[in-house]
Parts: sequence; C-alpha cells; structure tokens
Amino acid sequence: MTVSFCTKMKIGIVTEYFPRSKNCEVRGGIETRCFYVAKELAQKHDVTVICSREPGAPREQTFNRIKVIRCGSPKEHSHLGNIRERLSFMSQSYKMGSELDLDLIEGQDFVSYLPAYYIAKKKHIPSIAWYNDVWVGKWIRNTGIQGIMGEMLERFILSRNWTYFIANSEFTQNNLLNYGVEKDKLKLIYCGVDVKKCTTIEVEKEKRPTICCVSRLVKYKKIDVLIRALSQVKKEIPDIQCNIIGTGPEFEKLEELVKELNLEDNVNFLGFIRSHGDVLKVIKKSHIFCLPSIVEGFGIVVIEAMACSTPYVCSRIPPLKEITDDGRGGLLFEKEDSRDLAQKLLLLLKNKELYDKCVREGLKLAPRYDWQGIARDTESFYKSCLKKNK
Repeated sequence: MTVSFCTKMKIGIVTEYFPRSKNCEVRGGIETRCFYVAKELAQKHDVTVICSREPGAPREQTFNRIKVIRCGSPKEHSHLGNIRERLSFMSQSYKMGSELDLDLIEGQDFVSYLPAYYIAKKKHIPSIAWYNDVWVGKWIRNTGIQGIMGEMLERFILSRNWTYFIANSEFTQNNLLNYGVEKDKLKLIYCGVDVKKCTTIEVEKEKRPTICCVSRLVKYKKIDVLIRALSQVKKEIPDIQCNIIGTGPEFEKLEELVKELNLEDNVNFLGFIRSHGDVLKVIKKSHIFCLPSIVEGFGIVVIEAMACSTPYVCSRIPPLKEITDDGRGGLLFEKEDSRDLAQKLLLLLKNKELYDKCVREGLKLAPRYDWQGIARDTESFYKSCLKKNK
C-alpha cells in the first residue's frame, strides 16, 4: 500500500450507533467521541462511518462531510440483548467495509471491533481499536449473567493481532497493559468536548436549586445512589430539583424508588433528549451536575458540565479522578455512599465561595479536552500508523 501524505486519508470507522444528523443525537460517550472526531477529520479527509440501522434511519446519508452507511437488521438503541440483530450488523458491516477503498479502519466498541479487525485483515490496512474501558473479569458484575457472552467476546477481541489501540485515559491504557497489550501498540488520546458550544449557550440557571444527571439507566451507573442522596438533601432543601436524562432497563425500579422516598415533586425523568445541544442547555441551567457511576472509561459529560459553568459531584473512581485532576472543578464522593454524596451536594449548594471556585476551576480545565485538539492528535496518530505500515 502506497500512501501520499499530500492527499487525503481514507478513514473507515465502525461503530454500533451513530447520530442521524449534525444535531448530534447521542446517548453515550462512545457515540459522542465518534461523532466529533469524525466531524473534525472529515474537514480534510474522506471519512466513512459504518453503523447499525435503527428503525426509520436512512441506509446511507452524508452530513458534516461524513459518509454514513447503516446496515444490519433494524433495531432500537440498546446496550444489552438483540443478539440476532447485532450478529446481523457484524456480518453486514464486514461485507460493506470490505468493499470500500480505505487506508485504515477503526473499531469503536465491542460489537464493532471484530468487523473492523477483519476488514483490515482482508484489505491489508492498519486496524485500530479505540478502547473506552476494559471489562475482562467484570462483565457479570456489571451486567449480570448475560455478561458471560461479553466476557468471552472481549477476551477474543483482545487476543487478535491489532495494529494499534487508542486508549481514552491512562486508566484504560493501564488496564490494557495489564491485560498484555504491548506498549508500542498503545496510544493515549483523551476524549473531548465542544468547549465553544458549551461556553456560548445562553440560558438562566433554574430558580429552584437543581441537580442534573445524564446517564444510561443501568445498574452500574448507580442512579439509585443519587435518588437516595436526594432524600437526605430534601430535609435541608425542600424544593431541591433533580432532572435525570437517559433511558435504560433500570427506569421502572428507579421510578418506584422515587415514589417510595416521596420524591415525586423533586425528581424528573426526562428520558432521551434527541439534540445534544438541548442536553447541554439542561446541564447549564442546573446548579450541579452529578454522576454517581462506578464504571466509566472517561466521563465526557463531566467535562461538558465544567465547560457549561456547572460544578459536578461525582464518584471517586480512577478515571474521574484522572480527568478532573483529582477533583478540580467540583467534588468527588465515595462511590455508592449516598450519605457522602448528600453531604457533598449540600456543601456546594450552600457554600457560594466554594461553588464559585469550582466554576472557575472547571472553566480553566475544560479547554484541555477541546475536540479540535483531540482530533488533531488523532489525525497525527493515523498518519504515523500509515507511515509505519507502508
């Protein structure tokens, strides 16, 4: 393969889910990273994204100069189950990708890794696995008994002879190293945020003290810990408000918990908000952003909150400690401890001096993760991959 670096790179990305328009309808960090990196790279290079086909979505479209190909049996957005549809996507994405003219290809998640890897193998181009988190040994704990299949799949994925891995944090990079991935095959490139978009949103803060959470409603995100903490906060701030954005299998249990704790007037489940810009408005109108999750690879929405001048209270887990410089721009609480979370929320809501300090720190820290810089680092890495594999 001969690649001229005076010409465009032809980049392929395989990912399970991708937005339908430039409005960036995303439901997680993987989709967000894929959208923004593809958007920036497509300004100079040919970028093709292969993703699954959700009902009503066009099979092919182009926006932000990104060519999007949707394939496989139609299915609704889901992070568990849909085995038949996911196998259909894996098969069809391999077939589609094998017919494209590409210089390199990247897989984004557990469903897209193998199609990307075998497309690269067939076409003799570099294969790159962008890695959000290593779940080997944790699948059953995180997802229940159905995690057995995920455990087997990830072990198989990591046993393949990938050209390179991109880790989204030092935490993920170290986990890959500990699993046996060679150091010279690893590149650390953080995720990012659209700093300009966040800082220029013009909305007023809510009149009631308001906490916002953006998360999939799954067990390991620990939204129940936030709800229990709100019950304690309400004793001192009766009109406390919490808006929870996201969908998932835990919704009914969480709704029942809200009723059990008499928080119907305090907690709003907003479901899936299609426009990413509208999600950012909810975050910016809030006084505090909260992420009680015990499983994260990076935590893009925490950085988005800082860029929106909204301090956070998040779990004290390694990736969140890493990206916040151990709590700059907000406060960290002991994971799964609703009492500690309640105390941290009250501290920020009642201490204006601390609150303003966190706002200043967050606005100073967020530009470190701007998508334009992240995309430049990714572009440079792609070019180095091609040079090494000529």
